[in-house]
Amino acid sequence: MKVRVLSSAPDFARLSAERASSRQANTRSLSRRARSREVLRHPSPSLKPLPKTSGPGRPAGALLLDAPLDVGRERIATRKLDHFEREQQPFFERVRGGYLERAAQNPERIKIVDAAAMLADVQRAIAAELDALIGRLRR
Repeated sequence: MKVRVLSSAPDFARLSAERASSRQANTRSLSRRARSREVLRHPSPSLKPLPKTSGPGRPAGALLLDAPLDVGRERIATRKLDHFEREQQPFFERVRGGYLERAAQNPERIKIVDAAAMLADVQRAIAAELDALIGRLRR
């Protein structure tokens, strides 16, 4: 089973990159920027629809870890920012809006987790969403 985790907050996106090798992190960062820019290039009506079913190579669901931009900026304020994190506020607003719009269009596939909460609360919310997804898949 695959589950995709989407993040509109730079700090959560950074967590996964720090765990990967530097080569993988660079590839992920480039991929993330490319996906973000793709969302910005196409107005929402032309977004490609998500596949209707899950299967080999397709995620069974997605979690969108969402936090207001000021929360993300505050969390990363004490470290050196990477290229992606140095983007301007309007860029992040458009990216976040694109992710939220996609989640609104696909509420059964993309679950929004409030990433502005404390880490333990975010972890509990992720666990609850994963438990619910596994329960749906077992039916």
